[in-house]
Amino acid sequence: MAKKMQLILPLNCDDEYADIPSHAQVSVDQDMIDFIHKAVTQIGALGAYKIIRWDSVDTYFKTDYEREGDPLVEYEDFRTECEQFVVRDTSVQWLGLVKDTSAEWSTSTLSLEELEEAWEIYTVPKEKVPLYINKLQHDMAKKIFNKRMGA
Repeated sequence: MAKKMQLILPLNCDDEYADIPSHAQVSVDQDMIDFIHKAVTQIGALGAYKIIRWDSVDTYFKTDYEREGDPLVEYEDFRTECEQFVVRDTSVQWLGLVKDTSAEWSTSTLSLEELEEAWEIYTVPKEKVPLYINKLQHDMAKKIFNKRMGA
């Protein structure tokens, strides 16, 4: 079975009154990494601004500040449509519409450098993970490192 890295990213919305979750969980696997590399090559060759593919978010979360421990709680009632995965020359992002509205939501932009570093630490053999200590540049990769080290 292919490895899938789960990332939790903050959500934004262009409608300040829309009731949207605070975060989204997305999956990244080797097929998506390969797609990103091909898309970046095509963007450069075609002079395009971005390449879009239909893709969806796995799970949405609301932040419960009164909850002890992890404040993220699954938000099951969020309905969306037109979910997309967007690749630009230096970043990726998930976006879509809040169902039956004109409100657009999007995850925070994730730099390709940050995504690559996170994927590398996620897929490296466990015995080699300690070699990355003090070498990681991005918070996301550091979180994955800590999780794999059992911290």
